[in-house]
Amino acid sequence: MLAKEKPKLLLDMFCALANALSPYVNRRTSIDRIPEARLAARLFNSEQVARPLLGPLAEEFYVATREAWQWNSRYWEQRAIYTQASSIDTAIQYARHAVAIEDHPFPWTTLASLLAKKMEKTTVGIQALFDEIYDLLIRVFKYETARQWRPTPHPYVALFHAVMEFLVKGGQLAPRKKDWIKEKIKYCEGAFSRDIKLIQVAGEIRLRLA
Repeated sequence: MLAKEKPKLLLDMFCALANALSPYVNRRTSIDRIPEARLAARLFNSEQVARPLLGPLAEEFYVATREAWQWNSRYWEQRAIYTQASSIDTAIQYARHAVAIEDHPFPWTTLASLLAKKMEKTTVGIQALFDEIYDLLIRVFKYETARQWRPTPHPYVALFHAVMEFLVKGGQLAPRKKDWIKEKIKYCEGAFSRDIKLIQVAGEIRLRLA
């Protein structure tokens, strides 16, 4: 109701809540997943909360909370995801800042995803973009394996998106990279067999790599 009838009031509530939560959230409490940290993470979620509820006012929300939350990699990560629709280059800049703050699979994956989107819009520097995406996702998969994390589809989505764009635009894969991608396709088809769209893209890439 507020989103439709009183969007400015809702924006004020978002900002007040985010700033009130700030003193209770730090790297330690985020790792411990205390309620305040979990609520803040949800509040800043661009795709599921900020954009759907605040619409174009979401940009004002991220600007208004910058001072209190600029230490937080998730803040920059979610701001990057929100900004990609208006400026992919600015979004990549925000994602790089998130990576600089914290070496972690989440900002690595976000940056890789945005670089893949950048590949959609240009034919310049494709090799450099792909190489950076490849390096980022290798770090993601190594990190997850070392800590025995349950795999998630997000890095595979970023990988397959980048590979498809690279191949469509005439990119050539070194044998080592081609073999590594084939291994990831095989693993993905077993681990995420119910994700029809992801499996379909994996199959298309396999045919292109044959």
